[in-house]
Amino acid sequence: MASQKWVASSLESCFVLDASHQGDVIATHEFNDQNLSNTAWSLAVRVVADCPLLQSIASESMALISDFHIQGLTNSAWAMATMPFRHEPLLQALS
Repeated sequence: MASQKWVASSLESCFVLDASHQGDVIATHEFNDQNLSNTAWSLAVRVVADCPLLQSIASESMALISDFHIQGLTNSAWAMATMPFRHEPLLQALS
């Protein structure tokens, strides 16, 4: 279910924005480094400022930062730098 939600964020009809799923919790603790960076990137591309989700992604990314590959680091850095949401510890870790 969690993987479906991050994949859906790149689709036109995003699960996160769908009113029927507003109460759903996305289990980002089940995500790996690529899932986290791809989700952050897709939210930034769609300009979706889902702060609870972004906070969760940022927290989980901090825990896995040493596992990130260069593409994940750059996707995450770009996403966090372009969004109105700011997580300074993650931005510092990515720099």
